[in-house]
Amino acid sequence: MGKAFSEITQPEDREYLRVLGMLIYEYEENSEPIPKLEGVELLKALIEEDNLSPQYFLEIFDSEKVVLDVLQGKRKITLSEAKKLMNFGSLLI
Repeated sequence: MGKAFSEITQPEDREYLRVLGMLIYEYEENSEPIPKLEGVELLKALIEEDNLSPQYFLEIFDSEKVVLDVLQGKRKITLSEAKKLMNFGSLLI
């Protein structure tokens, strides 16, 4: 595994990859796009989709109370927390 497309010499393999690429492109164009979520929206989506508790985010936030305050709109997410949250979200995907 790991051959670059330019290294594939068999015409059948090249045609297979070309058709596969077209099918993937068509699927992505016709399917619902993944929304770009940031901040509180990302936090809420992670909690809802993966059925996570606020305790799960203690690596990002100082306490469970801080997580709840953010979710309830009582506190804004700091830049540092937002960066950690974005990295955290990409790890779960």
